[in-house]
Parts: sequence; structure tokens; C-alpha cells
Amino acid sequence: SHLDLHSNQIRPEGAAKLAGAVAECKLLAHLNVAANWMGQEGACVLFGVLPRCKALRRLNVGFNRVGDRGATALSQVLPRCRGLQHLDLGGNQIGDKGVKEL
Repeated sequence: SHLDLHSNQIRPEGAAKLAGAVAECKLLAHLNVAANWMGQEGACVLFGVLPRCKALRRLNVGFNRVGDRGATALSQVLPRCRGLQHLDLGGNQIGDKGVKEL
């Protein structure tokens, strides 16, 4: 299944609620939350539930101001996201520290 929430003005609080719902979507294969306002806080919460999404193959979190903190959080869960085949992090203000973590 696919969930496209591109450009829906999702802020950190909304990302936390979304994370709770996404964690329960056992068949979710594609998640697009690009061009929202999740920021580092919201991204960290969302990334934390990704290992529970066993069917997830494609994730687009581009243009969400993920930053270094979000990139670090993602780097910690990526090894447990074995099915993930496509990840879009474009436009997220990830600096050298975040890139090094990834």
C-alpha cells in the first residue's frame, strides 16, 4: 500500500502522530512525506518507528529540514530497515556531521 502526504504542512507534533499510525501499517510499502515541516524533532520520531515497517520499500522525506540530528537518528535505524530500497533525503539541510553518520 501507498501513503502520500506530500506538502501537507506536517509539523513535529503531526509527525509524532503519523509515526504512531505508520508503525501499525504492516503492509505500507511506499511513504511520501516530502515537503512538510517535520524538522529534526519530527523526523527523529518518525525514523524511530521505521524498523517496525517491514514492508516499507520506498521512503521520501525530502525537504523536511531533517538536519544532522535527523540524519543521525536515521543512521541508527537504517540497518534494521532491510527491505528499504529507495530513500530520498534531498533538500534536508544535512551537514557534514549528518552525512558522516549516514
